[in-house]
Amino acid sequence: MAFKYFTANPVRETNDCIIRSTANATGREWREVMKEFCDIAIEKYDMPNAYPVALEYMNRYGYEEEYIHPSEPTTVEQFCKDHPTGRYIVLLEDHALSVIDGDVYDLQDCMKSLVVSFWTVK
Repeated sequence: MAFKYFTANPVRETNDCIIRSTANATGREWREVMKEFCDIAIEKYDMPNAYPVALEYMNRYGYEEEYIHPSEPTTVEQFCKDHPTGRYIVLLEDHALSVIDGDVYDLQDCMKSLVVSFWTVK
């Protein structure tokens, strides 16, 4: 279990965390994922990084969102310990990151942040 600095965006570090984490967890190219998010955003009259857009994207791929119960707060670090294998897109309060086989891939170390929900990539 480790934090690994990573961005799927080939050009810059920007406010595209849900796109980056989805591309990384699914093994798809950033541009391909961004285009799909943008298409959904246009359909929904919303921004590509908005939660309703992400939720629709995940639903289209059959990924079910699982929530962490507020009475049992779970840090990213604990989530990784509890999920040592598999691919996940993990939502924090205002951020998203990917977890692959217990390692966190992101631009910043969020190991102490609380997980709100996650999608298991199949």
